[in-house]
Amino acid sequence: MEKNILFILLLISHYVTAQVGIGNTNPQKDLHVTGGVRIETLNNESSLSSSRFFYIDNNDDVGDFRFYSDHMIIGDDNVLRFKNSFKNFQSSVSLNNYANTISNSGLGDKTVTLPDASTQAGRIVSIIAWANGALNLVTTSGQVLENYLTGEFTRIPGRQSAVLQANSDGNWYVLFKSF
Repeated sequence: MEKNILFILLLISHYVTAQVGIGNTNPQKDLHVTGGVRIETLNNESSLSSSRFFYIDNNDDVGDFRFYSDHMIIGDDNVLRFKNSFKNFQSSVSLNNYANTISNSGLGDKTVTLPDASTQAGRIVSIIAWANGALNLVTTSGQVLENYLTGEFTRIPGRQSAVLQANSDGNWYVLFKSF
């Protein structure tokens, strides 16, 4: 009799699915958390040295991306290759084809001239104004540099930073800014 009950329970449990809600009485996903989440440690499935970050997309689904020395992996198989380079400057500068992160340590305002976005589609650059002076951003060939929310974007205040991406439409767009 006990074997029959155990068999029936095992059979039923195979077909049962559940949704767990933490801080939520009506979960919409397998795990639905209302509030903050803190992850103390995370196993890295790769033996390569990487930094792993998480993001939440427009559907409120969690994904991850990992940075390596020469590429970034988004999700399971979307690979973005880049040259890992850093350039510090103390006077106005034209962003060349190899610097993906630039920082200003000189005093006073400086000008950063961006390359032609139409030949750099997908390129992501980080610009950091360490010093008190602002960085004035200039595009080439009349291209637009804009923030999706506030329109035209041409200046990074001192002690702030921004991340830009070249688009195939020939314009630069702001992905992140710290101000």
